[in-house]
Amino acid sequence: MLFQIPAIIDKYTSKKNRAAQIVIETNENLTDEQRARLTNLVEKYGWFCFLEDTQITEEQIMKIPPLPKLDKDEKSPQQILRGRMYAFWEQKVKQTTQTNADFNLWYAGQLEKLGNQYLDRL
Repeated sequence: MLFQIPAIIDKYTSKKNRAAQIVIETNENLTDEQRARLTNLVEKYGWFCFLEDTQITEEQIMKIPPLPKLDKDEKSPQQILRGRMYAFWEQKVKQTTQTNADFNLWYAGQLEKLGNQYLDRL
């Protein structure tokens, strides 16, 4: 399902494994419906599209290649790994650190370390 809101790419960070981290900021207040839809999209697998100065047309959408289909209740390998890492973080990391640890920061750091381990083996 397509979800469009006016936004600005606020920050772009290049990762060593040629991936990217993109921070997007809306440039106007979101409606309650938009906020709810956005919340439901967190950790979902999909396509990121950005088109300057105008909305994406139906013709442009039809040219986007489909993502691999998953069964309705089937989680992607990324979702499974993230869930396992969250359980580890809750039980081992969060409780043993004195600071108010943030899972998303820890998760990003762990993915970076894992990616670097593979790069070091090349």
